[in-house]
Amino acid sequence: MKENSPVKIRVAIIEDNRFILDGLKLVLDAEQSIELIGSYPSCEDAFYYDDLGNAELVLMDINLPGISGIEGVKYIKKHLPAIKVIICTAYEDDENVFNAIAAGAVGFLSKKASPTELIKTIKMVNNGGSPITPNVAVKIISFFNKQEIKQNGVALTETEKKVLEKISLGKSYKNTADELSLTDKEVLTHMRNVYEKMQKNINNLIVK
Repeated sequence: MKENSPVKIRVAIIEDNRFILDGLKLVLDAEQSIELIGSYPSCEDAFYYDDLGNAELVLMDINLPGISGIEGVKYIKKHLPAIKVIICTAYEDDENVFNAIAAGAVGFLSKKASPTELIKTIKMVNNGGSPITPNVAVKIISFFNKQEIKQNGVALTETEKKVLEKISLGKSYKNTADELSLTDKEVLTHMRNVYEKMQKNINNLIVK
């Protein structure tokens, strides 16, 4: 009797740097749990073709020519809301981080990440997590410590704060779970909640 093939994670890439794009494609093509359904040098190209809609997850460069990565995230969340977007960037300044989260990105990945980290991040997002780098975690902590957010924003729970602090110190999700006596799934859930609360707070500030 023939066994059913495991379901693969359908991924698309939007990256204008040919060297980086080829490297990402090489890693994803070699991973049996992932199906690369398309790669594009710009948002304009990606949005022109219908096959982007077949993706479950998009790796998005933040600094794209034409339509930027931030605007690209907004477009995807509006027209293809089921797709999850991971921002791949060498830039982790406050403005880019906050704008990407407000736009609906569910995770960050450094362009310096190893192939192992890349695959791990994709699988984490596919399982409902919201991966971030330690630098981004530090910026998120700083954001929630602002007086305006403390007084009028949606606050983090004590456990969410502890999870964020561990990750800001470079702890893995697994180590964070062990040290806080949580399950891996609980850590993923807490980080997704952090993202959702940050999105609400940023969008509330924009409205004001």
